[in-house]
Amino acid sequence: MWRRALLAVSCIAILALVGLTWRALDQRGTSPLAGLRRLTPQTASGAAYGRFQSGRLHLERHRPGDIEAALGDFEAAIQLDPTFAAAYAGKADAKFFTYWNTGAHDDIAQARLAIGTAIESDHDSSYAHTLRCRLLGTYDWEFAEAETECRRAVDLDPQNHEARRELAFLMNAIGRRDDALKEMDAAIAIAPTSFNKRSRGLLLYFDRRFDEAIAQLKQVEATDPDYLESSRWLARCFEQKKDYGQALEFLVRYRESAGARPEEITLLRRAFGAGGWSDVLRASTPHGRLAPNLETAGTFAQLGELDVAFEVLESMISARRVMIVHMDSEPRLDPLRSDRRFDQLARRVGLR
Repeated sequence: MWRRALLAVSCIAILALVGLTWRALDQRGTSPLAGLRRLTPQTASGAAYGRFQSGRLHLERHRPGDIEAALGDFEAAIQLDPTFAAAYAGKADAKFFTYWNTGAHDDIAQARLAIGTAIESDHDSSYAHTLRCRLLGTYDWEFAEAETECRRAVDLDPQNHEARRELAFLMNAIGRRDDALKEMDAAIAIAPTSFNKRSRGLLLYFDRRFDEAIAQLKQVEATDPDYLESSRWLARCFEQKKDYGQALEFLVRYRESAGARPEEITLLRRAFGAGGWSDVLRASTPHGRLAPNLETAGTFAQLGELDVAFEVLESMISARRVMIVHMDSEPRLDPLRSDRRFDQLARRVGLR
């Protein structure tokens, strides 16, 4: 009899403790069940979920043609289940990458609409809040609101490494570089992907810790030889260290991976032999219309053609190109910083 009584009291105590713990977790928005629900895309359609997963795979792999394939997958998932919030978020994700390539503001408009639909369908979608953070931080230049969205995404799903990576780049843009590395390290602890590790190397480059950046990027190359994006940033690190021979080799490797013709590579090597790194920069700069990106602006800054570099930055601001928010971090733009025009442009972006 006494054993039954003791068992009953123990059960009551355990239930009470669990109830108190559950209530405390719910008040912080970290209920275990809520977390599980947020981690799992909500759809009753196996076909829709399959297309969503295919889209995510294409976005992660990021090979030629993958963005278009991902967009098709997400739109198919939406057709199969019009209430599938994660599929709308995926569509927005793909549209961001499309905008990166096209600069077409309609892609951003479609991403914005898809994010709104995703959050309307599921207010607790960590994926959708991550993308709203990206929209606010890289296109709207509303950095405080972007941070709020990123932190909400992390609170909703602490295992969302993309939210932490997005927050890391936001922190870098506004000059909080220690916080940026902290968030990126958290992202890598959750998902040690080549993209996350490369992103850490990029943050180290922005922080002018070139030797550490080189070690990080070379580690990515050693463990994932198919991931060749690191070569681009290794070339920039060696350029900043004035090790131009190494910079050339990694630039060649990157250009070859991007499909450069043999004669283009020969031209770069001949330029280096004739006039050194400055001739390589001139040979690698497209003639005619100036591409509105940090690479072009940085190239002209490195060449000492400051007016042209400012023209490129101006065009980036007018076009609201994504990487303009990192103008304060980019080492290749250092020759521009003593010019009052640089501060004026940074103010227009909201970085001052």
